[in-house]
Order: sequence, then C-alpha cells, then structure tokens
Amino acid sequence: MEWKGKTALITGGVSGIGFGIARAFSAAGIDLILTYRNEEYRIEAETWFKRHSRPIPRFVALDVTDRGRWAEIAVEAGSVHILVNNAGVSVFGPTDAASFADYDWIMGVNLGGVVNGLVTFIPRIKAQGQGGHIVNVASMAAYLPGPQAGIYTASKFAVRGLTESLRFNLAPHGIGVSLMCPGLTKTNAWDSARVVEARGGNPSPAPRARIRTCRWNWRTSREPAAPRPSAPSPCSPRHAECRPRRRRDRPHRICHGNARQRGSHPR
Repeated sequence: MEWKGKTALITGGVSGIGFGIARAFSAAGIDLILTYRNEEYRIEAETWFKRHSRPIPRFVALDVTDRGRWAEIAVEAGSVHILVNNAGVSVFGPTDAASFADYDWIMGVNLGGVVNGLVTFIPRIKAQGQGGHIVNVASMAAYLPGPQAGIYTASKFAVRGLTESLRFNLAPHGIGVSLMCPGLTKTNAWDSARVVEARGGNPSPAPRARIRTCRWNWRTSREPAAPRPSAPSPCSPRHAECRPRRRRDRPHRICHGNARQRGSHPR
C-alpha cells in the first residue's frame, strides 16, 4: 500500500514515542492527526513542525478513556488509514499495595484506550475498502515483568495478546496490525507516573526523585555492572528481585538507584 497522502491518527502524539512516530510519518508524506492532553507539549510539537517546514498536523484534545470524544473525533477526522494507539500511563510501586483506583486508571488508559480506538476506527477503516494499518504500542514489559509496575505490566500483556489475535481477524481486509514493544525510552511519561504509597495504597503525584524503580538489563542476558561508590543507595530489601547476586567473586545488584539517575521502567 502506498502510504504517502494517507492519514494517520496517533494518540499521545505530541511528545515521547508518539511524537517520534509522528515525525517519521511526516517525513514519509503521511497526513497527521495528533491527540494530546498537555497544551504545552502541543505547542512544542507544533513549533517543531513549523521550524522544519513540515505540514502542520491536526491537533485534537482527547482523553482516551472518553468514548464520547472518540466518536466526535471519528466524525471530524474523515478518512483515517493508520491508527496508532500510543497513549499510556503507569503507577510505580509495589503491586500488593495498589488500590482500585490504580487498577481502574492504568487499565482504563493502557488497555481501555486501545480498545476505544479499535472499536471506533476498525469499522470505518474496513468500510473505506482501501486497507490500512493499526499499531498498538505496548512495552517490553509485555514480555518481562518486574516488581514495581505490576498493573502496567498486566495492561501491556493484555495489549500484546489483543494485538496478536486481532492480526488474524483483519488480514482478510487488507488491514495490517503491528505490536510495538519499546524498551527503556526517554519520554515525558514521568508526568503521569504516580507512586503507590505503602501506608494506604492511594496514588499520589510524585516528583521524579521519589519514584523508585527497577532497572533491568533488557538488551542482554548479563547483569548490570557493579554500582560505583557514588551510585545511589540500593532499593529496599523487601524487593526479592533486588537481593545481591554474585558473579565470580563480585557482588552485583539487579536493581538499584532512583529513577532520575538510573533510568525508568520501559515506556
């Protein structure tokens, strides 16, 4: 299928991975509809397109859990040939302390948002009779669980299973389906990250320095290098995955550091 001149809708398309996809699509001559929630990021994205003399995307405000707004956008958008379900959030903290609100929020955005996009646009893409493509952005957490983002991991496992099943259903219609599983990526995901407070399990906004998270070596089977003397303090001993491991005669920790200094959970 020739994609130049076709239209793509990307949720969370004004920052992070979504914005990276948007720039690549723009370079390929694809018209863009980018959803957003943060006005500051929308302005920054628009400025980038102007500075690089690219066509300005259509920007639409969207909470991906709002099905009524999805329906409005579908009518306003006209023909859409590529749907990228990218928007996602997370709570970082021990899963056994998570609240109903944590589950509702993360599953509602990460899985429910994908479902809303699919149910809204699949019938329309089929009806156009031109084929198309759907990209669901999950995470390496869809393959590699960890102790600090259990609900997030569950949501990404669900997106993975849904996407791999959907591929068989849409192939006869000429609609491709892709699953994208990024590893550690520098994004603005911290803006939506929350810490589950151990004492009550209620989510609360948290600055980066308070978010403690595991840093696994996703790209190789080898353990991370031993921490230097200046490295931040290790994670709490209550994390079984953080116990010291020995390789030869040197101690190593699988997980340590704070999020800002050592990186964040994938996506």
